[in-house]
Amino acid sequence: MTLDVLARALDDDIRDDPYPYLAWLRENHPVHQGPAGFYLVATHADCLAVTANAERFRGPHEHEIPELFPLASRYSAVAMLVDALAMKNPPAHSRLRRLYNRDFTARHVDKMRADTALRCAQILDDVEAPLRDGEAVDAYERITRLLPQAVLADLLGLPESDRGWLFDRFLAVLSTFVPGVTVEMLDAAQKASDEVRDYMVDLIDLRRRTPAEGLLSDWVQVHHNDPDTFSYPELLSMLWGLVAGGVDTTASALSNGVLAMLRHPEHNSWLLDDARAYANEVLRHESPSFVAGIPRFAVADTELSGVLIPAGSDVRTLLGAANRDPAVFPDPDRFDPARDTAKSLSFGRGIHFCLGANVALQELTTLLPALHQRFPALRLADRPRWRRSLPVRAIEKLPVALDI
Repeated sequence: MTLDVLARALDDDIRDDPYPYLAWLRENHPVHQGPAGFYLVATHADCLAVTANAERFRGPHEHEIPELFPLASRYSAVAMLVDALAMKNPPAHSRLRRLYNRDFTARHVDKMRADTALRCAQILDDVEAPLRDGEAVDAYERITRLLPQAVLADLLGLPESDRGWLFDRFLAVLSTFVPGVTVEMLDAAQKASDEVRDYMVDLIDLRRRTPAEGLLSDWVQVHHNDPDTFSYPELLSMLWGLVAGGVDTTASALSNGVLAMLRHPEHNSWLLDDARAYANEVLRHESPSFVAGIPRFAVADTELSGVLIPAGSDVRTLLGAANRDPAVFPDPDRFDPARDTAKSLSFGRGIHFCLGANVALQELTTLLPALHQRFPALRLADRPRWRRSLPVRAIEKLPVALDI
């Protein structure tokens, strides 16, 4: 019987703690082909080989999309994700990434730092009264979900009144990427996707006529006479990719950070002494990207962990397994901010290193110390509930309360 790793990882008895299962998989089936046809790799060495070398493992070519992703021709929700920057190969990828880096200036970074601290303070202000009154608060719904939405919206310059509506629709689209997705789920995602696209088209038009603060306005206004800029479809795709990749994954990382604070209070001094080291260990220990959602295709016949992967095969990396590989991280299941996390694969490697890595780290290193300083007596009020989702391993309910 074919091993369906991803479906098994979502079962109730595995979902809360998949790491014993991943350890067994890494030891017994480090490279294997699942029922969907693609290969999954589980060791750190193999995941690094796939992610770091774009010449050996490439993204899909445009002419291959209809055959590789047949749903993309029927559902624009799938087509937009397939068209994201992470799917592209050089030279198109190199050009788009350069344009993003050119326009994401020091001014944006400085403003984002101030905006992150302000939004964080506002979010914690809103939960202070119920916590002080002895109520249990869902930290996901009231804190960790809200901060990345606010930060990304501030960065792009999205109107505040539209943010909740917009991000809810993105989650509706992303929620379809699970084993066994139904036509009904895809139809719902398509409706949400159409609404998002219409909104973005209108917003781009508005920013052409009425400039405002934010990266989107800069993209539309500052370089509109420059031939070396995003085309209209590229701009839509870049917006889509930034929101799709920058909200749910970061919310998951923040939730994991809060959970680490509450489960490992003996390490909370790190939040004040070296919050970045703490954040990097959170990302390694509980990778928000459980499995890479972006396929890579073997350019030639390639051997990984003694298994021959034929040229043209779709290969996906199990980042949750790679980041707890004892060959790289001694005693990998132990949460330890003092460890060297330089080889963590949470943000990828090579040309596809995560665009939003610094943004996510800034949110982690702002929220976690602020939360600990304001509520040092915070505790879990109930078990967290993990969402049945891939490729992101995400908490959907995180009840917290204060010891008063």
